[in-house]
Amino acid sequence: MLNLSGNEQLVPGYWFISQLLVSSLISFFLMKWMKQPVFALAVILCFGLLFAYFDISFHLWHIGIKTFEASVFFITGYMFKGIKNRINVYHTILAFLFVLSVSLCWSTYMGNQNVFTFIPYIAIAVIGSIMTLGIGNLINQHNGYLSKFLTFAGDNSFSILTWHALSYKLASLLIIALYSRSIYDLAYFPTISNDGLWWVVYSLFGIVIPMILSLLYNGSKWNIYDKQLSKKIFGLSAINNH
Repeated sequence: MLNLSGNEQLVPGYWFISQLLVSSLISFFLMKWMKQPVFALAVILCFGLLFAYFDISFHLWHIGIKTFEASVFFITGYMFKGIKNRINVYHTILAFLFVLSVSLCWSTYMGNQNVFTFIPYIAIAVIGSIMTLGIGNLINQHNGYLSKFLTFAGDNSFSILTWHALSYKLASLLIIALYSRSIYDLAYFPTISNDGLWWVVYSLFGIVIPMILSLLYNGSKWNIYDKQLSKKIFGLSAINNH
C-alpha cells in the first residue's frame, strides 16, 4: 500500500491511497503532540511550503507536497466537525463566491502544485468544502430522494472509485456501436469522446453501474448471512425442542 503510485487504467485513482494513509498518520501524531489542531495545521503548512519551494519528495512512501495538502484536509475536516450543522445559506453563498473568484484569478489544480499554488489550492479546497457542507445541509432539510441517493453514493464511494473506469468501457462500447467505430477504440483511456453530452453518459455509467454492483453485492451478502443465521436459529430451536 505504501508504494502505490502512478495510474493504472482500470483503477486510476488508487495512487492516493498511500497518500491518505501517510497524511492521516502525520495529522494524527501532530495533533496528539501539539494538542491544538491549529498549531498542527501551521506546522504542516510550513512543511508543505518548504517541500514545494525546494521540490522535495521522499520516493519510498511518495511523501511530497500532496501529502501535506492531504494532511491539511484531515486537520481542517477535524476542525469542521463541530460547525458543519451551523453552516447556513449565507455561508454557502459566500463560500461559492470565494471559490469562483479565486479559481478565476488564480488557476490551480492537483497536477501543477508548486510554492505559488500551494496556499491558493488549499484555500479553494477548504472553502469549497464549507460550500459542499452547506449544500449538503440544504439537501438534508428536505430528506428526499436526492438526499438518499447522495447518502448511498457516499457510502459506496470506494466502489465507485474501483469500478468507474471499467464502467466507462460500457459507455465506450455504446459509442463504438452507434458510430460504427473500430473495436480497438475501446483501448482509449479514460474515454473515447468528451464531445457534446457524452460526458453525461460517461458520468452516469461511472457512478450508477458501480452503485448497482455494490447494491447487488451487499444484498447477496446479507441474504447469505440471513440464511446462515436462520440455520443456526432453527438448529438451536430443534435442539431445544428435543
